[in-house]
Amino acid sequence: MTLMKTSNISKRITLRDIYLGYSYKFRDIESKTIPIPYFPKDQITQHTHSLTYKEWKKIIQIYLKHLVLYLLTTGFKFKIPSRLGILQLKKYKSKSTPDWGKTREVYGHTNVKPIMFKNTHTQGYKPIIKWYREGQNAKFKFKWYWRFNFTKKVWKTISTEIFSKLNTMNKLQQV
Repeated sequence: MTLMKTSNISKRITLRDIYLGYSYKFRDIESKTIPIPYFPKDQITQHTHSLTYKEWKKIIQIYLKHLVLYLLTTGFKFKIPSRLGILQLKKYKSKSTPDWGKTREVYGHTNVKPIMFKNTHTQGYKPIIKWYREGQNAKFKFKWYWRFNFTKKVWKTISTEIFSKLNTMNKLQQV
């Protein structure tokens, strides 16, 4: 999962950046190596909720995995904590895109009209993530400046789930 600025120069905010905002960071003080991500020794706490970056990342990845499964199986809206808006997995009717691999396979490397993807297994629909950041649910500055995007791995799980269970696409609302 990444948050990105919508301007031309985009700075991705990854899990590492979010961990630096976590209050109960922990690392081995006696270690001779520089921790990744780096944070000063004065930010280390001995609280009962203290986590290293690896532990914290594993928890967040499990949370995101269950979030994606929830969006896939129900098709309902999900309120993001800390009033950051609402996420929903929807479907949209896509224009057919060229299948260059199949075109090369059939016609060779000639300049012909390409064979188009039909998406017949989903009746021509594709999944899309909608992030609703308007209204009273989302309270942060410069809402127009940010966009939300899942990683390639998450999109792969979404597409395999849709391809294996064809009725999943019917549960989703249309854009």
